[in-house]
Amino acid sequence: MRTTNKHILPTLALIVACALSSCLFPISTYRYDFRADGAVTQTRLARDVTIAFEPIEVDEAYDREQFVVRAPEGEMWWIETFRWIDVPSAFATAFAIERADRIYSNDQVTGNLDAADYVVRAQVLEMAINIDESNVPISVRTRIDVTVVRAPYGRAPTVVLSHVISKTAQVADYRHENVPVAIGRALDTSIAEVMSAIGDDAKAPNPPQGITLLATADDGSGTDIVMSRDSNGDVTHVQLERGHQGYRQGTVAATTIDGYNATFTFAASDVPRDNTTPTSGSLRMHDGMYTMRLTFPTDGVLEYRVFSPNTSTIATWVRSLDEAAAQRDIARRRPVDDAN
Repeated sequence: MRTTNKHILPTLALIVACALSSCLFPISTYRYDFRADGAVTQTRLARDVTIAFEPIEVDEAYDREQFVVRAPEGEMWWIETFRWIDVPSAFATAFAIERADRIYSNDQVTGNLDAADYVVRAQVLEMAINIDESNVPISVRTRIDVTVVRAPYGRAPTVVLSHVISKTAQVADYRHENVPVAIGRALDTSIAEVMSAIGDDAKAPNPPQGITLLATADDGSGTDIVMSRDSNGDVTHVQLERGHQGYRQGTVAATTIDGYNATFTFAASDVPRDNTTPTSGSLRMHDGMYTMRLTFPTDGVLEYRVFSPNTSTIATWVRSLDEAAAQRDIARRRPVDDAN
């Protein structure tokens, strides 16, 4: 007996592609031959099929997307992605997947990483679904080429991780509907490896990483305040990324640390100052909450209250600035001390 799985296998391959690919993506196509004795032969077809993904609905609040998928032969599938990829909460700020039309990322800041610092590019190289003699999926194997790039503001991108991850997940029971769950488990373990690599990178000596503060202004509007560091651990830029004030940025000339507080002096501009460049600023803790104050030429002082869950992270980050400066001061004085 000889049969060809024409619908289930391509559909399952497309689910993975929806999660990790751009809108046009080559998918390797396989044919499964079954014999009466139960043996199964898998043959890779000579050509790859390029599938066009047409997003028809995106519901980011519920982590759901729907696609109409058209194969070159005219076949169509209606795909609803089973869920968005969960990432370990400790590294939730660092994960982003590039798509052709936008970049997905987790916007919540739960650790000392900044989502803007890292981009994870994932490409599905191969997906094989193992099935039994009754044409029932048993396990799913995925091979994903993952590259993690760190590209903090104002610095050249560097590759943190680049390798192929191979994972196999067992299907929970003999139902086709559970194959997406198995795919999800395989991807989850792969993503955990990626997050671990990013976490190790962030722990490197004086990493050029930034920190994002989720804050609100007095009128209730929200904004992201991003502070970037260089390889020496010094703050180089403070910028407001969103909110009613628009995009603003200042180049930091000097930082003064007082306990868990920081004061910034911004560099003078070569052109006449407009209202997008701050002249001074400070990040201060009061009653267990941080407040960012920025002074602009015409708007005067703008004050932003930072969300309280960030307090311990910010305090650690501010102290690290002081520690980096102290280490450099010791290094500068050591030759003089040795001479005496």
